[in-house]
Amino acid sequence: MCGASCVELGFLLLDAEPERALALFRRSCAERDATACSNVGYMVEHGKGGASADPKEALRLYVHACELGGALGCQNAAVMLAAGRGAPKDEASAYELAKGACFAGRKEACLTAGRAARAGRGVAASAVTAGALLDRACRDGDRAGCVELASLLAGTDAARAADARGRACKLGAAELCGR
Repeated sequence: MCGASCVELGFLLLDAEPERALALFRRSCAERDATACSNVGYMVEHGKGGASADPKEALRLYVHACELGGALGCQNAAVMLAAGRGAPKDEASAYELAKGACFAGRKEACLTAGRAARAGRGVAASAVTAGALLDRACRDGDRAGCVELASLLAGTDAARAADARGRACKLGAAELCGR
């Protein structure tokens, strides 16, 4: 069993020996390690570590990582499906994957799902749903989530919009400071 120790070693080798890192991640992925499968997916998606860039295979690996409980795999699969990379565009599946990753703790997935809910991509447009997802992203420290939440609430809830602007400012969105 290689497991988490191979994943850790893979991270350490990523810059200096990417081929070896990829081999370690592949080994751990074969042992059903979700983080390793996400890492292999990333390396295959971007042609790193000697892997050929293959969006279809990358998507398969991200979905596998997601099925193993890896929220990062869910988020990456959502981004690929929303863009139609590796498979035909599927905004409904992308939304569901992002929402699941959001509730598993991936703040960027909350932003992805919130934006989809706001725009009606893959789900019926809903300011309430978008607001809940964007608020979660913002509370978890995602600056873009705070900016988007402030924009969403600007005309309907001045107090919550001001709070979101304040959080965005603290997270580095200087354009919202003092507004």
